[in-house]
Amino acid sequence: MNSIKSIGIIIGLSLLLTACNAGRPTVATQKPPIPHELDERLERIRMTGLDGKPLTLDAFAGRPVFLNFWASWCAPCISEMSTIEEVHRLYGAEVAFLAVSTDSLAAIRQFRETRGFTFTFAHLEGGYIDAYVVKLPTTLLISREGKLVFEEEGMRVWTSEALRRKVEEIAR
Repeated sequence: MNSIKSIGIIIGLSLLLTACNAGRPTVATQKPPIPHELDERLERIRMTGLDGKPLTLDAFAGRPVFLNFWASWCAPCISEMSTIEEVHRLYGAEVAFLAVSTDSLAAIRQFRETRGFTFTFAHLEGGYIDAYVVKLPTTLLISREGKLVFEEEGMRVWTSEALRRKVEEIAR
């Protein structure tokens, strides 16, 4: 009787441990390493500026770019925006800051104006998946040479020393 109980407990614990690891990415499902050159993903990004004119990353050629993918319904996206604004105030003369969303142009304009952000916002044509963005927010740092040098998924405090230093590195 005790051995049956013991087996039941062992099976239960095994199932529990298996369930705890179920959400973790495996080596096979993790994202590939960041490419070192402006890849197809970046070339495919098509945007519309708040002025209604088409916008591509080519418009920022020769200038480093801080590219943030966000949405108005994404609470973590909104939470990190104020720290992006602060870093923009520090490095905006050297780095192009760009926040893109699939929200309508009107919604993006209203969001930017009501919150008083001063960096560039644009509408992302197509969808996030066209840019291979699978989680919001996602931020890409692109060097002045057009190389993708840093990619970060999820909400971040961009004023933290480590992340601010990343922006400073591309500003040089």
